[in-house]
Amino acid sequence: MLKLDGLKKLKTRLTHLASTACVAVLLSGCLGNDYQTHTRVYDDGSIERTIKTISADSVIMQKNMFGATRQNAWQADMQLIPPQGKDTTSSGIRYAITWSKWFPTADAANRDAETSQAPFRIQSSYATEFWWFYTDVTYIDTYKSTIRFDKVSPDDYFTSEDYAYMERVRAASVLSHEDSITSSVIEAKKEQYFARGLFEEIYAVLSAIISKRYTEPTVKATLETRKEWLFQSLATRDFDPAFLEQLLTDSMSIRMVFTPEEKQQFEILDERHFFTLFDSFDHTIEMPSGIVDSNADSTSGNQAFWHTQGTLIKDLSMKATARTINYWAIIATIFIATSLGFIILARRSVLISRE
Repeated sequence: MLKLDGLKKLKTRLTHLASTACVAVLLSGCLGNDYQTHTRVYDDGSIERTIKTISADSVIMQKNMFGATRQNAWQADMQLIPPQGKDTTSSGIRYAITWSKWFPTADAANRDAETSQAPFRIQSSYATEFWWFYTDVTYIDTYKSTIRFDKVSPDDYFTSEDYAYMERVRAASVLSHEDSITSSVIEAKKEQYFARGLFEEIYAVLSAIISKRYTEPTVKATLETRKEWLFQSLATRDFDPAFLEQLLTDSMSIRMVFTPEEKQQFEILDERHFFTLFDSFDHTIEMPSGIVDSNADSTSGNQAFWHTQGTLIKDLSMKATARTINYWAIIATIFIATSLGFIILARRSVLISRE
């Protein structure tokens, strides 16, 4: 497998890439941030979303993975946190950043994410179920998978039992001995998935470049024939465009020298697919009344809480159901019952008087 896709090696590579000019802006704010996301749900179905983080990079206030910018009508606030202790240099400066926005409906929040083309997507839904004496309100926030490839599906590598295990581990504070054993198997599958997924993206970029450079069908045929060999060759070391040039020129007789723009296409693949690799998220849903059901890690009153890391292979749906008592229905029922009681008593009195 591609060594650059081992999780530890991948983090090392991304840290190195983040220091280069070509992706520093793209990755700023995405390395090692802890995010607190809070969604407040109102009785009328409107929602207010607030996102908070502490970062050493102020750039993410206007360029971040949520698409939360003032240009997109988000309220943004940034407070300087002065250096503390012995670190009084500029390197110790951090910023407390908050974004917030009110949406009339959950669908409006979804459209906002689509319009901003934010790489990190939160999909929301709101539904009510009327039961006369009470109404159940069900709200769902879904974090769309952050590690996704165009050419490879995670279902080709993970079973339903694997997904169930990953969800159990995500929510667990302490792992059992059996979980630790299973973890090594899952991690191996993850590396295989990352390796094949990223290779297919690299191969697609390479194929497009070669199609522009060469019109001879034999060149494209050579590339297709040697595809698996190329995969195994790249697996011997971290991915480097220069090494790919060497493989193509020396072993496949395809003379290749990538332009700076073409090299950047390869380099930003890491950012596009692993942009939350270092991040963690604390998500809160605040319902308009007490929560009666949820899949949360924990609840308190009308709030539900989840915690997750940024490596989401599948969508993470966070669901909470709150129950609102319909006092008007109770009053109406009492009134109707009382009225019917009076009517029945009145009729009975009439019948008795006639007798």
